[in-house]
Amino acid sequence: ESSGAPSSADPGRVESAAARTRRTGKELARIETRLGKLEQRISGLHEEMAAAAHDHMRLGELNAELGEVLAAKDELEQAWLEAADD
Repeated sequence: ESSGAPSSADPGRVESAAARTRRTGKELARIETRLGKLEQRISGLHEEMAAAAHDHMRLGELNAELGEVLAAKDELEQAWLEAADD
């Protein structure tokens, strides 16, 4: 079925500057939203860690989760830089 408009699956299609700008803006907004949620989780983990200061088992669990969240944040920050450079 052909509507005359180029398909997004068309490998020969050239993306216009406006379309690229829109796509990049949406990607940056999506990443920024996820970064905000991770920042909130990091803050929450710090609060939980302070409350669990005398529970070394719980503190270890929270620290492990914090490491995972920080790694995810680093990946998203890298993705943001790559998208912004697009």
